[in-house]
Amino acid sequence: MIRCFIQVANGQAINHPVVVSNFKEVFPDYDADNGPLPDGWARFDRPEPPVLGPYDLSSSSVYEQVDGVWTDVWTVVSMTEEEKVNQQNEVKTWWAENGFASWTFDEELCMFVPPVPRPPSGLYVWNEDLLDWVEVADA
Repeated sequence: MIRCFIQVANGQAINHPVVVSNFKEVFPDYDADNGPLPDGWARFDRPEPPVLGPYDLSSSSVYEQVDGVWTDVWTVVSMTEEEKVNQQNEVKTWWAENGFASWTFDEELCMFVPPVPRPPSGLYVWNEDLLDWVEVADA
């Protein structure tokens, strides 16, 4: 979470959050860590945005006050069931022309996965004849 400050007027956030270092440059006489803030300023905690899944179209945030602190409140827009099926069919069509026969479709991930997990480190390529990963030698 990134700690910031935001201007507030009439109970509404205005402008965009300001990071602590910039706030301290503009208001060097205020103790941004412990003291009261200048009039019209409030604490703002910026969380990481949500990670979109394979069936999410977009995310957006609005500034809201939660438990006395301003923050981003995120909304994620997800696909309809029809859009999900269309997305799956596109992936399956592409894979039928370009992918490996041994891999299976994972509906939750909306992607094809190998029958053997890829090793966690090193550079590997899939070998369909061996049905396994083969390490790529350094050139």
